Amino acid sequence: AALSGADVAVIIKMVRNVFMAGVVPLMAYRYARARARQTGTKVDVVKLLPLFVLGFLLMAAVRSLGDAGLQGGGRALGLWEAAGWSSLVGSIKVLAEYLLLVALAAVGLSTNFSFLRRLGIRPFLGGLAAAIMVGVVSVACAYAFGPLISL
Repeated sequence: AALSGADVAVIIKMVRNVFMAGVVPLMAYRYARARARQTGTKVDVVKLLPLFVLGFLLMAAVRSLGDAGLQGGGRALGLWEAAGWSSLVGSIKVLAEYLLLVALAAVGLSTNFSFLRRLGIRPFLGGLAAAIMVGVVSVACAYAFGPLISL
């Protein structure tokens, strides 16, 4: 079956997020190590791995194992038949959308515009440049690797 553009985009996003699971702790460690050198303290490695990274990896593993369990008429995680697993995944997707909405609202409601004004335009331009780079790389990956992916 041919993949849609949305399918390829989801795959690329998931691969990017998996790599972020390695990059985020690495960057945190490098920053903490440089700061520890300045202050003469030790780096607490346990505090460097954000819980959201572990949560992402755990949820990705659970979903992948569940889907794999359905192959050949089996049960997802040994518990759910295909219809039940599909229903559970759908319910979790709806919950995730609401939680994302709440998180975005919290960020928006806590935005201090006078502080942003004092920061100036440079941080905004840096964020814009990063967003454009992510978009360009994502489109390039979609064109380069999309035809190679089959489900």
